[in-house]
Amino acid sequence: MTFRFRLEKLLQVKENEANDCQVKYNEAVKKFETVGYELYHWLKQKETTKQKVDQNVVAGTTIAALQEAELMSKRLEKQILIWQHEADVSRQHMVKMKQEWQAANTELKKLEKMKGKNKEREREEQNRLEQLQLDETAVMQYIRAE
Repeated sequence: MTFRFRLEKLLQVKENEANDCQVKYNEAVKKFETVGYELYHWLKQKETTKQKVDQNVVAGTTIAALQEAELMSKRLEKQILIWQHEADVSRQHMVKMKQEWQAANTELKKLEKMKGKNKEREREEQNRLEQLQLDETAVMQYIRAE
């Protein structure tokens, strides 16, 4: 007799849920990394621009060039704020997806553990029935022998 878990379909659904959650989490991680690289790019550009302005101030430059550098700095700052917000949103989404994935895995583990216990119980019952059958056969042979 083969073991058949009563909740096999539910187990399959939970496995699919866990796999879907893992895929969503991996996508969220990739999105966060992409946004992080973009934020890094803008921060690096701001740093480079500031260094150039500092060098120009030391070397001597026009007021118009300083004003232009100031405008550039403000535009960079706006972009940085936008990308920082994007990074925060992406991080929150990534954390949420990780929690959902962990919850789905927990549910899956519970069902797998339940399946294992049921399988063990059925195996023990099968062994008990076999032992009873052997005992009955032994008794019958003993009775016939007498």
